[in-house]
Amino acid sequence: MNHRDTSERSGDLTHPYVEEDLKLANQVSLDEWLRAVLDLPQSRYGDWKTKIGEMRWFEDGIIQRCLRTFCAAEEKVHRCEPFTELGNRILHLARGKLPGVPKTKSYPVDDFCFLNNADRAIATIPEHGALGAIRCPDILNVRSSVSRRVASGKSVQWTDILLWWELKKQFDLTPVLEAERKSRGLDPADEDKDMSPLRKSARKRKAIPATKLRTRPSPLRSAATSVAIKRRAEDNLPDGLTLRSSNKARRTDDLNYSVYLGKEAAIRSGSYALELLSCTYGTRVSCFSGVLQDDKLSLWYYDAEGVAYTTSYLSILSDFESCAAIIVAIARCKLEQFGVLPASVIKPHSPYPRSFPPPNLGDSSFTIRHPTSDQPIRIILKRPLFAQYVLQGRRTFVYTIETSPATPATDLIAKFAYQVHTRKSEHELVTIARKAGVQHLPEIHMWADLWKLSEGARRTFYEGDDKINREDRILRMIVYTQYASIKPLFLERCELIPIMVEQMADCLHDLRYKANILHRDISVDNVMYEKRGNHYFFILIDFDMGVVLPRDAESSWLVSSRHRTGTLPFMAWELIRDACRADTSKWMPIRHLLRHDLESLFWLSLWCVLTLLTHTVEAEHKNRLLVWARSLETGPLNLIAANKESLSNHGLRYFGIELPGPAQCLARWFAGWTRLLRKANTATGDHQVKLDAADVYRAANIAVSDPEPFDEETAGGTFTKDVLNEVLSPLMPLKSTDTCTQNLEEDGNQNDEELARELAPVQAPPKPKRRTRDKVLSKDALALRECVLSKLRPRKRVSCCNTLCRANGYPPSRI
Repeated sequence: MNHRDTSERSGDLTHPYVEEDLKLANQVSLDEWLRAVLDLPQSRYGDWKTKIGEMRWFEDGIIQRCLRTFCAAEEKVHRCEPFTELGNRILHLARGKLPGVPKTKSYPVDDFCFLNNADRAIATIPEHGALGAIRCPDILNVRSSVSRRVASGKSVQWTDILLWWELKKQFDLTPVLEAERKSRGLDPADEDKDMSPLRKSARKRKAIPATKLRTRPSPLRSAATSVAIKRRAEDNLPDGLTLRSSNKARRTDDLNYSVYLGKEAAIRSGSYALELLSCTYGTRVSCFSGVLQDDKLSLWYYDAEGVAYTTSYLSILSDFESCAAIIVAIARCKLEQFGVLPASVIKPHSPYPRSFPPPNLGDSSFTIRHPTSDQPIRIILKRPLFAQYVLQGRRTFVYTIETSPATPATDLIAKFAYQVHTRKSEHELVTIARKAGVQHLPEIHMWADLWKLSEGARRTFYEGDDKINREDRILRMIVYTQYASIKPLFLERCELIPIMVEQMADCLHDLRYKANILHRDISVDNVMYEKRGNHYFFILIDFDMGVVLPRDAESSWLVSSRHRTGTLPFMAWELIRDACRADTSKWMPIRHLLRHDLESLFWLSLWCVLTLLTHTVEAEHKNRLLVWARSLETGPLNLIAANKESLSNHGLRYFGIELPGPAQCLARWFAGWTRLLRKANTATGDHQVKLDAADVYRAANIAVSDPEPFDEETAGGTFTKDVLNEVLSPLMPLKSTDTCTQNLEEDGNQNDEELARELAPVQAPPKPKRRTRDKVLSKDALALRECVLSKLRPRKRVSCCNTLCRANGYPPSRI
C-alpha cells in the first residue's frame, strides 16, 4: 500500500503528480459529460434551459445584483460571495417551477446549498499530522447543516464537501455584462442599487446611473442589431476575451484548451480532488467540480482512472440559462453522481441520505464466495486503517473486518484497490512467490473482484469506437492476516531499521531470482512486521504493482500501464528523473530494476528517521528535518530527482542533516548506504558517458568499438544484495560498530578519506580555556588585591597576607 505523499501537504505547494495526471486528462463534449457525471439527458437539459429563458430568470433583481457585483469585483475573493448568492438564488427559483423539480423535498440531499469558503482553510486530514495540506477552495456545495455549523465557528471537513468551485479573475467583466443586457433588450444596469457597502467601497470605477426601467426586447429589434452590439462590446475587451457562446466546442492539446480557462485553476481544483478522495477510506469513487475563469465555466470529473473535462465552455452571462440548468442538475444528483460507492457493491449500514457524505465505510458489508470451499462469506467492514493519498491510480484503502460465518483465522483485514483489469491480481503473484520459496510474504485467505469503473459513470465515456487509451480499472478485494505497522515500532526502536532493510533485501532478491517477480512499490505502508518469539519478522505486502518478468522479452519489463510505478518519497531517483522526460519526443521509459527497489529501502529508512523521530528534537531542528522530508517529494519532479541524486552521492553530513538523538546510532550506517549508492551512481554514469561517446563517433562515421558489457540490473556489479550486506552489516547498531571502517580500504576510492571523516563519530568542539583574572593581573595589582581580600578574611590569615606584602616590597598590613 502506498504512503500518502507529503508534498501536497506542505502548504501552498502542489503535489507533482496532480499536474502529471492532468496532462493525461480526457477531453469530452459537454453533452457527454452531463450524461455521464450528472445523469442529465439532453432532452431534460434542453427543457430546463427553455423554461428558464421563458421565466426570465436573468432579469431577476437578486440575480442581476449578484451578476453586477461579480463582474465589477476587483479581486477574486470579492467574486465568491455574489456567486454563492447567485447559486442559492437559482436553486430557490427552481423549486416547483422546473419540470421534475418538486417544490418541497426536491433534492436527494434535501438541504443542498452553496457556501462561500474564501480564505477559510479546510481542516486537514488527522492521519496526515503536521504535514497536512492547507487548502482553501473558493466555493463549496454542502448541506445546510454544515453551513450552520460553519456559522457557529466550526471548520469544514473534507468529508462534508459534495463538490467545489474554483474561481479565477483576470478581467473586469462589466463591459461583457452590459453587452449581454443590451443584447437581451435591457437598459443599462443601476450598478449601485442593492449593492452592499463593502462592494461600494471596493469599487473605484464611477457607477453608471440607471435612468430607465427594464423593458422587454422590442419585436422590431433585428438579429443583426444584437450581433453588432456584441461586436462593439468585444472591441473594448482585452485580446483573446470573447463573448462567443459555448455551443461551439474547442479542442486543443493541453490544459489551455479555451480562452483563459487557466491551467493554475485546473491544478488547484485537482489538488482539492486529491484531498477529498484521499480522506474518505473508499466511500467516494469519484468527485467533480467547476472551474470558473472570469465568466467561462469548465466542468471536471475525477476518479481512479483519470480526469475528464469539457472541451466546450459556458459563460455565466451569455449562457446564463445553460449554467442555471447545470446548477439545478447538480442539486438534483443522486448519491452515485456524488461519487458514493454503489450499494450493490458494498451495502451501507444506514441510509446514505441521512449521513451523506459518510466519513468511511465502517459497518458496511458485502458477500463473496470463499475461493476454496465456495461457501458464501459475509464480510463486515469495521475500523478503517489506511487510505492511499493519490488522485489517479489504485486508490488503496484498508479495513479491519469480521466474517460471518467466522473463519478459523483471526485478526483479518481487507484491502481494496482499483487495479488495471489486465494486470495479474495480488494473490496470484504471492502464490507464485510462495511456491518459489520466497520468505517474508503475507498470508492470504480470500479474494474477489467486486466492480469495474466502466459500470459507473465511465460507461458513457467508453461508448463509441473512437475512444482510445481507455484503461478500465476493477475494484479488487483481498483478505489477509493483519500485521503491525512499522511506524510505531520505529518510533520507539529505530535501531531496528537495519534489521528491516536486511530482511527486505533478502525478500526482494529472492522475488527477483527465484520467482522472477519485481515488487516495484516499496513504501512505509507496504512493509509490516510481526513478532515471532523474541525476533522481529518483517513482511512485504501489496503486490498490486508487482510484475512477473519474462526471461527474454525486455520490452515487457517496462511499465504495463500508462501510470507510474512506485510511491514518490521512496522511489529511486533514476525513475523520477525518467518520469520528467516523458513529455519529450524521443523518450523511452527505463526499466524498473531490482536495484531500484533496493535503493527504495534507503529512502524508506531515511524517511522514517526524518519524520517519525521529530518529537525528540527541538522545534527548530524538527522544522529542518521536515523540510528535508518534503524536499524528497515536493515541487517539480526534476527537482525531487536532483535532491535525491545529490543526497545519495554526498551523504547526510554534506547537507547538514543532523539525525535526531535516538537515531545517532544510525549515522555510520547511513554513511555506508551513501557510499554504496555513490559507487553505483558513478558506475552507471561512466557507462552512460561511454555510450554517448560511442554514439557521437558513429554519427561522425568514425569507427569505434562497442563499450564493454554492463549489467544494468546490478550497476556493473556495484549494487547487489551481497554487496549491500557486506557494506552495511558491520555498521548495524545491533551487531558491531567497531569494524565499521574496515571496508573503506577495499575499493581504493579517491573519496575514502572524506568518507572516513564522514563515518567518524561526531565530537563536540573543545571548550576554550577560560582565562582567569589571576593570569592577567600584574604583580603589584595582585598584591593589592590580596591586601583588599585579606580584610574580608579571618585574622588568623593576616600573617600570610603580611608575608605576601613583604615579598613584594609593600608595608605589612595593619589589620
